[in-house]
Amino acid sequence: MVIGVGFGAIGKAGKPDSISFLNQKIADENVIDRISGSNCGGNKTILSCDFDSESIKGCNKMGSSIPMPLEYLCAGGDSGGGLFKLVVGQWYLVGICSGGKTDIKQLNKTGYYGQIINWTRI
Repeated sequence: MVIGVGFGAIGKAGKPDSISFLNQKIADENVIDRISGSNCGGNKTILSCDFDSESIKGCNKMGSSIPMPLEYLCAGGDSGGGLFKLVVGQWYLVGICSGGKTDIKQLNKTGYYGQIINWTRI
């Protein structure tokens, strides 16, 4: 599990009309589903996850389809926000929100469920 922090939007993933900006720092959780990208020092540079839904088919693009209790996806306003992982009682910055492309067809069909987001690995 990882924790993403940013100043982006908050709302119900399946109801895009409920999305609003709080203009305050928020944090939620997700799971890194894929590590890819160019190599830097022997490590891949992109950490990716999708916004899971247990009940809506076609939303799981990678990894487990079981959502976290506070499933998170960095979005507009979150760019530059950190992605943190707890390792043996110590929090580490593992990524920086570098955004992603909103899949408009997916958004129209399922809201934010099924969207993919990327972080630049630190």
